Amino acid sequence: MSWCGRRLAGSDPGLNFLLLRLVVGDFVFLLERQADIVETFHQAVLAEGVHVERVLRSVILHDYLGCEVRRHGVTLGCVHPAEETVHRLLAPESPGRLAVSALATGGSPAAIATSAAAAVAAGHATVKVKVGTHGIHDDIDRVSAVRSRIGPDVRLRLDANGAWGVGEALRHLDRPAAFDIQFVEEPVAGLDDLAEVRLSSAVPIAVDESAATIDDIRRAVDSGAGDLMVLKPSAIGGPSEAARAAAIVRSAGLDVVVTSLLEGSVGIRAAAHLASAIGALDPAPGLATATLLAVDVATPFLPVNGELLLG
Repeated sequence: MSWCGRRLAGSDPGLNFLLLRLVVGDFVFLLERQADIVETFHQAVLAEGVHVERVLRSVILHDYLGCEVRRHGVTLGCVHPAEETVHRLLAPESPGRLAVSALATGGSPAAIATSAAAAVAAGHATVKVKVGTHGIHDDIDRVSAVRSRIGPDVRLRLDANGAWGVGEALRHLDRPAAFDIQFVEEPVAGLDDLAEVRLSSAVPIAVDESAATIDDIRRAVDSGAGDLMVLKPSAIGGPSEAARAAAIVRSAGLDVVVTSLLEGSVGIRAAAHLASAIGALDPAPGLATATLLAVDVATPFLPVNGELLLG
């Protein structure tokens, strides 16, 4: 699948006319009006047998990509169809720069600390460390090594991916708290267990995989499962669904953090425009993930001095 849009020369800016060439399998469409895109794209993905049309339709409507999209050896140069970038079409005062969190990687506490230090040297003010894979003692060694390398001023967050049990989390979450942890994502799995852990946790709790739908988000808020919610637009149904989820979370007085699902730069770019448009800037979005991909379908959307540049 590939697409390319451009602004029609001499068209009325108020009408936002487009010429869009959309290719889905053997189907090719030329569209002249933005209003035509939704239904035609919907029918195209159905004809192709794709079951993620909500995500794809939402992404194409939110971001006409301003980049090169490569698929099956074919490169299409794409440009934004309007003079304004997507996030400013949605929210005119939204920022064109987005500070993002970096993921520190490595096979040992020392290697992870070196990765974290490199991220800070590259301009990142927030670093995330994965925990829960080698026992609590290794987790503390990781956190201690990273904090020692990055200093006290850089924000440090953890992600356990639900690896701990309730008892283990309740016994040990006070230990990483000594290293000034911004929050820990999914210390345990399941909304009920997260709510139980949150009651006694010395570290703020972020709900991630345990809330995969809008209904899950509502249950997470109602049950007190977290202090904030991680929103992955590509997992929850696209930028529009993620924006709806953010509104639900914020109405309860909680924060949201927009992150990627390790998708390619097309998805990262759409998530970044969403984060800017809805003001999900702090906690910093977890969108510095293009470097983790062996192959990307688009020109890698990489941070510059710790920021994604949206225009």
